[in-house]
Amino acid sequence: MKRMAVAASSALAVVMLLAGCDTKERESMKNQISALEQQVSQANATITTLQTSVKQLQADVQSVRNDRDELVARLDKIGSEVDSLRKASAKKPPAAKASPAVQKKTSKSR
Repeated sequence: MKRMAVAASSALAVVMLLAGCDTKERESMKNQISALEQQVSQANATITTLQTSVKQLQADVQSVRNDRDELVARLDKIGSEVDSLRKASAKKPPAAKASPAVQKKTSKSR
């Protein structure tokens, strides 16, 4: 991009010299070219900064995705453990309640 700006400014300077512009016009054009080159340089710096920011954000997004995947895997594991515990408890027969007389005997023997 910088090469293109330099080439354009050089071509413009040559054309203006051939066209017979006076000194004031040439100076004005040189100033405009310098201003444009400065703008291009600033734009390139801004682009570089933005590209760096985008790369950092992409790395952050990937890190968050990895964390999310890990948490989803843990959640799935916990869910399957809960399901297996529910199935195991459903298969066990409910504990029979002891009659009040049996409860009294067991509490006296202790």
